[in-house]
Amino acid sequence: MNKTSRFGIRMRTKSLKPEIKRPVHLTYNVCSSGVGVCSFPSANVTFWNDEGTIQEVLTVGQAYMVDVELELPDSSANRNLGMFQVSVKMYDRTGQVSLTTQRTAMVRYRSIVLRMLDLLLWIPFYFVGISEQKHSIMINMFTHYVDDYYHPSVGATVEVQSHKIEIYTATITFSAKFSGLKYLLYHWPVLSGLCAFSVNVLILALGLAVAAYQRTETLQKITAAVQITEKAEVTVKNDQKTFASSSTMTEDKNISQTSKIEINAEDDTLPLIQEPLDFDFAVENTDTEVVNELRQRSIQH
Repeated sequence: MNKTSRFGIRMRTKSLKPEIKRPVHLTYNVCSSGVGVCSFPSANVTFWNDEGTIQEVLTVGQAYMVDVELELPDSSANRNLGMFQVSVKMYDRTGQVSLTTQRTAMVRYRSIVLRMLDLLLWIPFYFVGISEQKHSIMINMFTHYVDDYYHPSVGATVEVQSHKIEIYTATITFSAKFSGLKYLLYHWPVLSGLCAFSVNVLILALGLAVAAYQRTETLQKITAAVQITEKAEVTVKNDQKTFASSSTMTEDKNISQTSKIEINAEDDTLPLIQEPLDFDFAVENTDTEVVNELRQRSIQH
């Protein structure tokens, strides 16, 4: 794995910084006479932290808006300056320039009347030193700057292309352009947090409601199944009792029929005696037990 790929992996692990703001310390070449500016004021800006220990790089894939702010004194030289250009060049670790842009700017015109009114209103603050007579120009250099994945920028060169301009301070700012959820979280963090918390609570409540409903439905199904099983068991028991009673009645009928058949069979074997004279004849020709049985039968009839 080469250095570029390792650096790209480290870049992706870095946290997103919403804004990187660095001062621009402009320098120029003095003329041979020792007076005047003989080169364009320029500065080299590297993305180091305030302590100078960690190099801050732009997040890959994140769009940035790059602005250069110039603080100019309200002098006659700047009022008569007219238009001038500001150039910004982005470079990577090897010093290769990845992107270049140029923008024109000028000091806003104000008439003598407006300058006099401003002086009358702010003269107490000017006298105390709270305020100064100066202008602030914000120049937008990139409206949508996305850093290169393989050649990430680690610095920028800022150049003001004018020999007559007078500058107090200069600053370059990289502002992340958020959209969608990132925009809401950055500009309205408290409201976004409350909305996220409410959505999470709502989702949890819906989940619990669905789980409770499913559990209730399952319990109802189990209860219905148990009731059906109990009814089936009661029905089986009743059927068994009915079958047992019917079997008992059938056996009783069979026994009674069998006894009747036996009695009829015995009746067929024994002689029928209808008159008393037959007993004497039976006594003479049969045993005593048979005679007694015949007598009982005659009494029953």
